[in-house]
Amino acid sequence: MQFILSKTFNHGTKNPIVARTLPQWSELFHFYEITKEQKNNLSSVLHDGIMVRLLACYDIAYEICLKESEILEHFSKTGLEEQAGGRVVNLTQIIGLKEKAESFLYQAKSTLRDFVQVFNLNP
Repeated sequence: MQFILSKTFNHGTKNPIVARTLPQWSELFHFYEITKEQKNNLSSVLHDGIMVRLLACYDIAYEICLKESEILEHFSKTGLEEQAGGRVVNLTQIIGLKEKAESFLYQAKSTLRDFVQVFNLNP
């Protein structure tokens, strides 16, 4: 018998989102009288919906913070970059920040919407 392992996320159980979304929630299943089908449905919502969306939020926030750190480090080394004899200042910015923020908020809203399913699952 041969097993095939394939990586589906860039994050493992060291990431608190991964560790607390499915592994820790599945431990809570033991305290409730729910059917196997309900457990499977909950696992699906947690793994395929909530965790995926939270990881998307994490990745977006991480990318923005990383870029911000790079900009601040560059600024601390070089100061303001001026042009035209000091009449124009070149401000470094995070390209696509608006779109990244909108995507983050969409994923966060969708996470909350998906989380409602945890309480509305029927056998």
